[in-house]
Amino acid sequence: MIEKKSELILGQKFQEVFKKIGRKKGKTYKKFVEILGFNYRTTLRYRIRYNFYITFLKLDYQKAKDLIVILPTNYLEKLTALCKIKEYLYQQFANPNISLEEMKNILDLQTKLINIKYLEKTLKNKGIFLSSIQTKKTNNILYHLKKLELTFEDGTRTSSFKVLINL
Repeated sequence: MIEKKSELILGQKFQEVFKKIGRKKGKTYKKFVEILGFNYRTTLRYRIRYNFYITFLKLDYQKAKDLIVILPTNYLEKLTALCKIKEYLYQQFANPNISLEEMKNILDLQTKLINIKYLEKTLKNKGIFLSSIQTKKTNNILYHLKKLELTFEDGTRTSSFKVLINL
């Protein structure tokens, strides 16, 4: 926990320095960071974590503010990548009872949805429609379920497979 709080403090300091010299002087900030012995990407993650912490603090999302401190780096990067749906995510994080696991699940789900939309768009550009692929998979699953239904002769399994097939 001490290490994570140190990341916030470093993020605050690096953000202050970045505001003063980062945007005006081009590579000056990057050289400054390297002279201190930090990796530029690491300082960027510190600044991002600090900025989310401050945002949640201003929105009075106490639980989300506490969780952003311990959120693993890969989830922090997912949160950053999902900035287009930032307002939606903030609504989800407003829950005062949200757990770290729930926060991770929300970020995983949103990342998967965006990846699926990207895949669908890419396939569509190549003339392949995802719905036709899904139909083929569904038909394949139904075929195998019907085979299983024929295999099992006891009433409980057969009736449960019939319910699945009728859906």
